[in-house]
Amino acid sequence: MAKITKISTQRRKERYNIYLDGQYAFPVSEAVLVKYRLAKGQELDQTLINQIQKAEDQAKAYVQALNYLSYQLRSVAELSDHLQELGINTVTIEQVIAQLKELNYLNDQEYAQSFVRTAIKTTVDGPQKIKHKLQRKKVAEFEIIKALKLFTPELMLDNATKLAIKTQHQTRQQPYRAQLNKIRERLHATGYPAEIITQAISAINLQIDPEHEQNVIQTIGQKLWRRYQKQPNGQQKLYAALARRGFNSDDIHNFLQDLN
Repeated sequence: MAKITKISTQRRKERYNIYLDGQYAFPVSEAVLVKYRLAKGQELDQTLINQIQKAEDQAKAYVQALNYLSYQLRSVAELSDHLQELGINTVTIEQVIAQLKELNYLNDQEYAQSFVRTAIKTTVDGPQKIKHKLQRKKVAEFEIIKALKLFTPELMLDNATKLAIKTQHQTRQQPYRAQLNKIRERLHATGYPAEIITQAISAINLQIDPEHEQNVIQTIGQKLWRRYQKQPNGQQKLYAALARRGFNSDDIHNFLQDLN
């Protein structure tokens, strides 16, 4: 048995040093001090000392967890990974997570719903991309599916249309077919379903403008022709290059005729 011979306060608030038999033994938080009713003259066996130290480890981990959660909502996996990086053992992490779940400070369903709401408001990510992001945070599949119900078809169409307009603007110096393909590819890569992509493209009313097509093929064609005109089969290579860029065959033939 060891006797508590001194309890001193630390500079840090609500922290104490415990001395056993005249020697410094270990620190404790105020919560642990109160829980075990630690007082000068109290005798502790090794089993109780171990319990106190485990409780102190859990209390410290709990405070670190709360600090991590104070900045923003976190998934269970994110918190677990963070505590592991701090060197906290698995058993203590599990105890802290259970405690936080009981207090509803840690809730993956609420986390997923908040994540989806934020993504809808601040990004143009489609549901599939949002789903992948939540999967990387190790949120359970059923919780992701439930949270994604917040992303209604109306909201999807609104965000997809915004992205389609942005992509249309970025590709304005390309022919109609290339613009259309770029918009489809961008919306698909951003995680929108096919029916929403079709509706978004319809909403921006993308149409062929013959004058625009001619201006664009002249600009791009002349630039490419400077590259190919001295090469063998230069016009064939130019035709292929213009076709890859989305120009239709009639416009390409007309352009090539003007070169002669």
